[in-house]
Amino acid sequence: MASFFSLITGRFDSKIAELRQKIEPLEAQKANALARAHALITDGEQRAEQLGAYFTPRIALNTEQIHTWVYQCSLASAASWSHQAWSAWEGESTPAVLLRHLRYAEMTEQRADVQCVLPAYAPFIGQNRTIIIRSGRGLAAQGKALLQSLVMRTALMLPHQTGYTLLDPASLGSAFPMQGSLPNEQINGDDVARDLTPIIEDIQRIKRDYLSASVQSFDQLPDDARMLERYHLIFAADFPDGYDRRTIEALQRIANSGPQAGRYLFLHYNEEFELPRDVTLDDFKNAFYMDVSNPQATGSLDATLKFDQAPPAALQTTLLNTLKRIKPVDRAIDWDEVAGLEESRWWTGDSSWYVEAPIGKRANGETLGLWIGEKGTRPCVHGVLGGSAGYGKSRMLQNLLLSLAVRYSPADLQFYLMDGKYGNGFLPFIQLPHAKVVSLYTQEEVSRSLLEDLVEELERRSQILNHYDVQSFPAYCAKGSPGGKLPRIIVFADEYQWFFEDDTEGHASDRLAKLSAQGRFVGIHLLLCSQGFDVPGMLRRDVIFRNIQLRMAMAMPKDSVRALTEFDAHGKLLIENATMTGQIVVSELGSETPNLAGRTALISDERISELLRQMQQKALHAFGEHTPLIFNGEEQPPLIHNPHLAHLLQRSTYLSSEELQRYARTSIAEGGLGINDWYASQQPAVAWLGQEFNVHGHAKVILRRRVQEHILVVGNNNAVRYGMLAATLVSLAVTSHPERARFMVIDKSIPESEWGPTLQHVCEKVLRSAGFSTGFTRKDAVALNMIEMLAKTLDERRAMETDLRAAQPAIFIVMTELENIDAILRIAGMYDQEESPYGTLLKRLIAEGSALGMHLILSFDCVGALKQVLDIRRDLDFCRHRVALQMGEDDAFDLVRSRKAAQLGTDKPIRALYFDIQSNAILQFMPYTIEPPRTRVKTSSWPTFEEQIQTIGSTLASR
Repeated sequence: MASFFSLITGRFDSKIAELRQKIEPLEAQKANALARAHALITDGEQRAEQLGAYFTPRIALNTEQIHTWVYQCSLASAASWSHQAWSAWEGESTPAVLLRHLRYAEMTEQRADVQCVLPAYAPFIGQNRTIIIRSGRGLAAQGKALLQSLVMRTALMLPHQTGYTLLDPASLGSAFPMQGSLPNEQINGDDVARDLTPIIEDIQRIKRDYLSASVQSFDQLPDDARMLERYHLIFAADFPDGYDRRTIEALQRIANSGPQAGRYLFLHYNEEFELPRDVTLDDFKNAFYMDVSNPQATGSLDATLKFDQAPPAALQTTLLNTLKRIKPVDRAIDWDEVAGLEESRWWTGDSSWYVEAPIGKRANGETLGLWIGEKGTRPCVHGVLGGSAGYGKSRMLQNLLLSLAVRYSPADLQFYLMDGKYGNGFLPFIQLPHAKVVSLYTQEEVSRSLLEDLVEELERRSQILNHYDVQSFPAYCAKGSPGGKLPRIIVFADEYQWFFEDDTEGHASDRLAKLSAQGRFVGIHLLLCSQGFDVPGMLRRDVIFRNIQLRMAMAMPKDSVRALTEFDAHGKLLIENATMTGQIVVSELGSETPNLAGRTALISDERISELLRQMQQKALHAFGEHTPLIFNGEEQPPLIHNPHLAHLLQRSTYLSSEELQRYARTSIAEGGLGINDWYASQQPAVAWLGQEFNVHGHAKVILRRRVQEHILVVGNNNAVRYGMLAATLVSLAVTSHPERARFMVIDKSIPESEWGPTLQHVCEKVLRSAGFSTGFTRKDAVALNMIEMLAKTLDERRAMETDLRAAQPAIFIVMTELENIDAILRIAGMYDQEESPYGTLLKRLIAEGSALGMHLILSFDCVGALKQVLDIRRDLDFCRHRVALQMGEDDAFDLVRSRKAAQLGTDKPIRALYFDIQSNAILQFMPYTIEPPRTRVKTSSWPTFEEQIQTIGSTLASR
């Protein structure tokens, strides 16, 4: 047994020894491995310390670079409201790529020892999402603060490119302190659902008018298409508190279909209020949630969110004020691009059937044009344009005028241009060769006179067409215009409500109704413009508008749009969205596409002037000099604008007596004076005094060789009085001949006064330079010698045979302020004032001179001065033609047998009264003046008195 155990023990010892031999190298390996591991750990720790030192500054630099890039892209897109750069914010252009996302929070991420703070973004433009802000109990204020932040941020990212609807029915708007200060903000009423209806209709309109298989969302439209539209953002606070089921359903429709049409909903869901039965947030499709109860960022980022608050009140006010000063982005359409033609193609259009012209572009890029006349069987005879002030109505009219003017010759197309009482938009078009009448700041009576003139032209044309047995204007043109060329006429009447001001008898309405009904057949068309389609005082509106096929509208108040009867529902929806300058909606009755929306082209003042100069030169070579009938209700008329005077000045020689007679007897419609009792044997001459308050009328005196043919001008407005005297001298010269007329002027005005040099200047620059025998003096002794000489001439002519007397030249004698010559004054007698010797000679000239061709033009500053020279009861009867300015009632009655001269007033324009004692006719008119035009009228179009005299003098001297 012992040996057995010894055997066993020996074997174990041997085995142990064997194992120990094997363990020893393993232990050595282990010791080596531990030593190596310890070395590696030590090395790793050392390297880790070096790695942190290496990457931490690089992470910090990278973070700084990210911040710099983000905030340089757009402050509005990225910066928190505490960023110092907001204090200097003056507006910016947000890159389109950033519009696809909207900052709503600050995202903080910790890396190494660096904290990275970056904006957190929600999907926005083009992402087809609705934003829902959730706020749990006690967090409603934070939710509304975030909503306010989003309102401000969108406004700053898209300045003037968005419209806003702010809903807060429970708190009546207190959730939006910026309410009323945002651009293009929709004003809400008591019925929220009704306020949302136009937005839903607008979504339907956008989808119908713009979207297609190739363009599936509003943001995909090209810039030209989106130039007529804005994004629209709807912000709803404290949902569902105060939102009825109709409103909720409307919001759901907007949320689910609006983003595709550029209409985005931002909904603040206040969880303190229960949703109505059967309503869940799941009904708002494609929602992006901002949960202010859970500030953890979603996704794999180890980051937390700090939701944005509203900007501080002071900053908010500053930013909104800055926003108001920022001009909207204007994608202007250049007129030359749309309507311009090479000069070689000007005036090649045929106006026989209709005239047409482009005025802008539609949203799809197609040209937007207008036409008037008859295309095939469809007439478009008259047009009406309504639009609020400041949205480009006047610019649109200028655009259309020029677009037509470059296409049709002045022989084929003429314009009557009338601005309302407070407008001068047609002022540059005084130079337009197509313009027959240009009326600025149009007084009521002038506007009605324009209609009267058009009715007369309508009747004249009707007689011509009847004479040649044709029934329409196109038929007359097709027959070769046998009675002479008749251009189409288009009447542009801006602010046409002045037709009806104080028109108690309805004359303007009657004439407008006749023109609207019959103008089509004779080529006369109306384009009536105002701020709306209903104007006060207009009678027979239905009759007039029944004949207006072209209806155009620009921006106007929504209440006015909803009341329109001139447009269908689709048209009214288009007008409601025409909120930008230049946007226009065109509706043509009977058209397959009755409503077209677009934007009018823009043309600069410089380009207008350039085109007008070019057309004026072209017309001068083709048709000769052109002078339209010009009226300006805020300025005294320039003598040079008198079309009759201008016509006579265009001739290279003076008219003979027979030629002058033919011209005088020619009707006004045909360009003559319309004076049927003009007889060359009486050697008539015209003295123009001013412009009547009608289209064609120019106040004038015809001096004939008859008794009483003298002129008496009285008034204390010396600039106007001497303006009329100067005009009298000029016009008498133009309608006479140096061999048939002589002039004598006794001027006792104050030489140093503004008006003192006037008559002497006319004598030198016009009369003498034209070759007229002219005497001028200020000296008493010379004046008395002149009177003696004139008395002697009177006796000589009286002694002549009739034929010889008739051959003597006319003598026109101007005498001013004769009360300043003592030798002429009446002398106090025992019972009454007696005549001085020179006074007696003067009275002989007055009583006998005009029948012998010696005409006196006497002028005094008041009736009292007149009485010092003439006996008002006996001598005045020999002065047939009397002109009065504003004066007292008694003086007015003495001079013109009416107190109307006391009612003229002194406001601009100055008015004067002409009284003819033979016919007992009284005429009110705007007299000529030596005063310069007011600054609001360009002097290039309204020349000064000196410029007029220089022009007339140079013209006459060249004969």
